[in-house]
Amino acid sequence: MLIVIGIVIGAVSISQVFLQINMKILRGQVTLLDSYNNQAASAVHALSLSNLTNTEQLVITAAKQEAIAQHLGIRFSDGTEDDGTMVH
Repeated sequence: MLIVIGIVIGAVSISQVFLQINMKILRGQVTLLDSYNNQAASAVHALSLSNLTNTEQLVITAAKQEAIAQHLGIRFSDGTEDDGTMVH
């Protein structure tokens, strides 16, 4: 009976050691995944800011072109009507 109890206690002790080792490995993997998550979030944030800057520049360029066209009296045709003064 004592031998069986000794074997059970030994098995429980060994399983506790393996459990601790697995917990350390999992903590390391979670830390690594958090790092990857932060890097991905930073990349997405930078990309969205870049797209916002590009869109802002396109809007500013279009507004400048429209102001120049209005100053010169140029009108652009959408193809539905033409009174002879429109640019195609």
